[in-house]
Amino acid sequence: MRTLIMDNDWRRYPLTMLVLVVCVLIYALQQLVGLSAVFNALHFPQLFVEPESQQVWRWITPIFLHFSVMHIGFNLLWWWILGRQIEGRQGSGFLLVLVLITGIGSNFSQYLVSGMEFGGLSGVVYALAGYVWLFGVWRPAEGLVLPSGIMVQLIIWLLLGFTGWLSALVGHMANAAHLSGLLLGLWAALLMIAMMRLKYGKR
Repeated sequence: MRTLIMDNDWRRYPLTMLVLVVCVLIYALQQLVGLSAVFNALHFPQLFVEPESQQVWRWITPIFLHFSVMHIGFNLLWWWILGRQIEGRQGSGFLLVLVLITGIGSNFSQYLVSGMEFGGLSGVVYALAGYVWLFGVWRPAEGLVLPSGIMVQLIIWLLLGFTGWLSALVGHMANAAHLSGLLLGLWAALLMIAMMRLKYGKR
């Protein structure tokens, strides 16, 4: 668990801190000007509808939208824990690529299921959880760690989301984004492990 409680020197984790601050500022803006105004600026594009279909930033910006204190609190807590691990050991550039790929992928998956009515960082959080867990299991010497017990709890939470039971308690859940994010994170870990084995050999 020591790796999960890393130092809080934000200067070592600029991207992790930047995403956290952006999410907080956007949530604060929602409270000031109203959710609908901010949502209309950042939601996933309605594909094949002009001009939104040409606004490419909308493929990623839904990750910055949150709809309750519980929603943003849960996501940013795990973002802070997992993002720092990846950024501290594999670099800001790698974390940025991972966020873009898994954010766009999980957003698109959720759009196919529910349309544009969604938001949140949780698809990326599940991707980072899957990445850190699998990478840590296969290459523990690299220092990434997410205990299997915590990973099991996150998967149980994901599965409960599909039952509809959690939705009654916490509101609509982006289940497709959670599942696709997790799968993308596991895929990224397998790809990175394979690349490192090719480069350094089995160790």
